[in-house]
Amino acid sequence: MTTQLNSTKRFLQFVNSRAYETAADTPELESINLSIVNVTTPAQYFHVLRRQQLRDFRKPLVLFAPKTLLRLAQATSSLDDMAPGTTFHSVLGDSVAQPSAVRRVLLVSGKLYYDLVAQRAQQQHRHDTAIVRVEELAPFPADALKAELAKYANAMDVVWIQEEPANQGAWAYAKVHLDKLGVPTRYIGRPSLPATAQGMGKANAKEAQEVMRQAWELL
Repeated sequence: MTTQLNSTKRFLQFVNSRAYETAADTPELESINLSIVNVTTPAQYFHVLRRQQLRDFRKPLVLFAPKTLLRLAQATSSLDDMAPGTTFHSVLGDSVAQPSAVRRVLLVSGKLYYDLVAQRAQQQHRHDTAIVRVEELAPFPADALKAELAKYANAMDVVWIQEEPANQGAWAYAKVHLDKLGVPTRYIGRPSLPATAQGMGKANAKEAQEVMRQAWELL
């Protein structure tokens, strides 16, 4: 099943309690009622479909697939990324940031990642902020994320950032898991809204600019 990003919270509400207790890639995966992923590269898309087919049990897969990534030049993968020996990654680290220099870690799920990368390029390629992608939401990749965050020993600020309003998207769901990991996390994103969008282009653009400003403001 493929769907749009504004349904993220709705689908996350469908997962059973085991998704809050079971980490990704553990023997208890069969007890979880569905998998939810939000991939950002063609290779990840390939691998998650391959994994779904090769698993020895059957559970629904909800795959968030925004159409903008189909036309985005930056959203590419090499054939080597899909070669034998490669696999799906529930968390994708930052290959640009220098771990010892990182002071802020941005946790993001989905296509907003590419906006953050573009903004970083305008910030003179700052290396004090790492952008970590959470590619699988249910089951939550607690172990993989904990291992990734451990690389940034000097980080003082861990942020969940999303383009959806605070009462939508994955923030509420992710916060439960991050709290269990003992990772103090704050939120950057649009304020809560009773609708899925502002409805006014200028207001929407202004909110998007404010999200980026907060993401890259100096500590």
